Amino acid sequence: MSKMWTVDYLLQRLRSYNEETAILVGPDTGISYKQLLACATHNIQVLENALSLSDVQPHASVIAIDLTMSWRAVPVILAALQLRMTMLLVDKERDSQNASSHIDREFPHAIHIQASNVNMEGYIQQPPDVPRVPAAVPRLEDVAVIVQTSGTSGRPKSVMLTYSNILSNAADIAETLQLERSERILIQRPLSYISAFTGELLAGLLSGCSVLLKPLGRTPLSLIPLIQGHAITTIGATPALLAMLAPQARKNNLSSLHRIILSGERLTDTQLQLIQEAFPQAAIWNAYGLSEASPRISCLKLSSGRFPAACVGYPLPHVHTMIVDGDGAEMPEGAVGQLIVSGPNIMKGYYNDEPLTRCKVKNGWLFTGDMAFIEQGRITIAGRADHMMIRAGNNIYPEEIESLLMSHPHICEAMVFSLPHPIRGEQIHAWVTCSQTIAVTDIHRFIMQSGAHARLWPDIVEIHPDLPKTASGKLLRLKPDGSNPSH
Repeated sequence: MSKMWTVDYLLQRLRSYNEETAILVGPDTGISYKQLLACATHNIQVLENALSLSDVQPHASVIAIDLTMSWRAVPVILAALQLRMTMLLVDKERDSQNASSHIDREFPHAIHIQASNVNMEGYIQQPPDVPRVPAAVPRLEDVAVIVQTSGTSGRPKSVMLTYSNILSNAADIAETLQLERSERILIQRPLSYISAFTGELLAGLLSGCSVLLKPLGRTPLSLIPLIQGHAITTIGATPALLAMLAPQARKNNLSSLHRIILSGERLTDTQLQLIQEAFPQAAIWNAYGLSEASPRISCLKLSSGRFPAACVGYPLPHVHTMIVDGDGAEMPEGAVGQLIVSGPNIMKGYYNDEPLTRCKVKNGWLFTGDMAFIEQGRITIAGRADHMMIRAGNNIYPEEIESLLMSHPHICEAMVFSLPHPIRGEQIHAWVTCSQTIAVTDIHRFIMQSGAHARLWPDIVEIHPDLPKTASGKLLRLKPDGSNPSH
């Protein structure tokens, strides 16, 4: 294992930044790296004292950290990293998956650090309660954090990521993006999203950047004044969010923003065009990954017209990729198959679910479930393997039709799925949301006049006020009867 993938190396880098600003608190106020580390040192002492009273070793402990503390959670996280504890990052503000109940059930021995334990400067003032006899749990040695997957199939899973997983990935992300100490990163997603935790917080701190955690309760539109007020240079977000902000962005001076990192969902050509037009001064990076990979697998700096939106670029420095067929055999360049990846960022496994782990990771290779092809080293995503539809003998990915639908100027979101059909095998349904009133017949006419192949024409189109989503905001693919099509 590289020495760069250790907590000691992370701390060495943080100490070297000394009086530079680590955490942006207000437009003119911040917490320096020196202050942040001093706060973390205090928190280490408080946690060690509490653990010693219950005769519990730090490396055998699970700590649940309340993210509603916003930036005050960061010095607690740094303390937990140094003590080699296993972290559960709890976002109580968006707890639609009943994460707290899950933690109480699966980790009854967890130490809880809540807002009431921590003062306004990030110091733990109220020592936490520590259970005297930890419950028996599966092996958590070297596990830094357990995160919930987005669960687009409706079944969130607990992913165990080790210290080397997250630190190697953070180092690779920082190197690929060439993050600089002068950058000011707005983290607008909760740290319970591994893309925000590893790809923005850890990569940013490792590089000496200044980070701003979006204040609680702010709407997406609040990102515009936050970018302006704090001279933000870098932001990570989903394509849908940035496309939604595009009209407001055009009306404001966002000249400080020079880097946008898109991730979390498949980028469409329409979204890319909207984002490039609204943020002309910013370099657009298309990033790909999944929670099981800590999360980043590849990243590409998009140049206008040079690459399709579905291209997610080259693998990170220590990540290896391969395209395989249904039997696991490697496929030739340019052929579409399932993307599998290996490297130091691949998860230890799913918590308390060894059978599922064996299905997902085989001989060190993570089976992503994404269909893709590789040309000249660059990965292009075709769609989810488990979402593939077969109609009249044609293999169709819902993402293909969704991209077509979203090229309509008045369609905001699209979700495509299939149901069995007695003659054609499957019948393709499309649900859409619209920015203004349009008729279903207009949508069908648009599709037929678009020049798209007839295999991409949906059988049934329905207009809805909203589409079902997971806790992380990704589309939840449901049948019209409300059941899950993956079951």
